[in-house]
Amino acid sequence: MNLKTAAILCFTSLLLSCNGKKETTESTTEFLNESDCNCAELQLKRVNENGEEIEVWKDVKKNGSLYTGDCTEKDQNDTIIRKLEIKNGWVVREVKKENVIDKIYIVTNDIEYNQLQKNKGFKIGLSLLIPGDKYRYISNYEDYKNGNLFDKWAVGATNDFGTNRISISRYYEKGKPLNWLAEQDTLGGHSSKGKIKCLEDPELMKGSNNEMEWVKNNMLADEFIKSLKCMKSEIPPFNYWEVK
Repeated sequence: MNLKTAAILCFTSLLLSCNGKKETTESTTEFLNESDCNCAELQLKRVNENGEEIEVWKDVKKNGSLYTGDCTEKDQNDTIIRKLEIKNGWVVREVKKENVIDKIYIVTNDIEYNQLQKNKGFKIGLSLLIPGDKYRYISNYEDYKNGNLFDKWAVGATNDFGTNRISISRYYEKGKPLNWLAEQDTLGGHSSKGKIKCLEDPELMKGSNNEMEWVKNNMLADEFIKSLKCMKSEIPPFNYWEVK
């Protein structure tokens, strides 16, 4: 190995190390698959005026110096569940992965930040899993583009006392806010903005001034599952999992 080759390999190693700098945005899979230093090694947490320990994403340091690089956190299964990208002490990207059920994990957060403001990416919420539930599903979703909220919705899929019900609230669609009050016409009727095709003849609920909520009550079991399957393609990345 000549001196030039050795220098190139050394430089590449530094780029991938705990203190390496990245010049390009990696895919979520690539980002989470890397091995980096533990976030506990960084000065991320501070005590505020109320004596509470909080995480601060500005002036992040390691060994007293502003940090540039990545850090990760793992769960008890040795799975990376969180990763931060930091440049000059500023957090510029956060990716989180959550355990849905059993050994199934999904990425629930991948957001890039500019001066701590959400710039691009998505955030997913999962339904609470309580004893007796037959399904767990993605209950809410936010998508950001160019610093603005582009898409936002929330889902409620319940099976209370044998009654199947699905409600879908649309807050933003393709960068435009949906407003129940603004969609009224002079006769008190409403447009069908945000209406979900996967729900047959849903009812538009009297909503607030920042959403359009469509609801389907008293669904048969087969209709309930059919609608959930349909929603996977109509409002991605919606998904659901059967609890066994």
